[in-house]
Amino acid sequence: MRNILLICKKELKSYFASPIAYLLMAFFGLIFGFGFFTATRDFVRFSFQAQMMGQQQPMNVNDQIIRPLLGFASTIALFLVPMISMRLIAEEKRTGTIELLMTSPIKDIEIILGKWLGAVTLFVCVLGMSMINVAMLILGCFMEGLAVMMMAVPVLLPLLNHYDIDLVHFGVFFVINIMIGTITPPVGTIMYVVCALGKISIGQFAKEVWPFIIALVIALMIVTYVPEVAMWLPNLMMPVK
Repeated sequence: MRNILLICKKELKSYFASPIAYLLMAFFGLIFGFGFFTATRDFVRFSFQAQMMGQQQPMNVNDQIIRPLLGFASTIALFLVPMISMRLIAEEKRTGTIELLMTSPIKDIEIILGKWLGAVTLFVCVLGMSMINVAMLILGCFMEGLAVMMMAVPVLLPLLNHYDIDLVHFGVFFVINIMIGTITPPVGTIMYVVCALGKISIGQFAKEVWPFIIALVIALMIVTYVPEVAMWLPNLMMPVK
């Protein structure tokens, strides 16, 4: 088991020490974010059209958003999995370490499992880009905050109620997501206001804003996965009976 973990660690280092992992994660995040944007936009459009025409046919979130998105993600995976796995042996040959690996006192099955585990771990990291926080951040980069709220909240609300997620907690990290999106290129509304007031270019703004974005993303992760951080004040003011 120790040898498998060592090989897995070596593979992950080779992925994240080069642009490969970051490019794959960015590629999946952008494509999946675009798919999420398209699905939710069409869902909201069709629901508004149905209401205006007096139709009472219910809109199904699972059939019209979740299922197409999962099918879209599986299609993207058909391209991502070969991109991740085809370099497992080819990279060893390119760097000239294949002979060292094959002659080391490690069983073949350990080499196979170690490389497979490293590739699967990277694939899980890539799939992590489909989390709701990442989807909201991507939407915030391309749309105005109020439009994202009007489009995404009606879609997500049935899921929140179904899984008994606290709506106040969701509202807190949802607004933080949107706020981060307003200072990120290419369509961040606050970014344009700051550039106009400071008389600087978007390129200059983008170079200086990244430390603040990183700090905000860390705060977002804390608020999302440690609900007590965001909920202590609401619970204090409105205690649950």
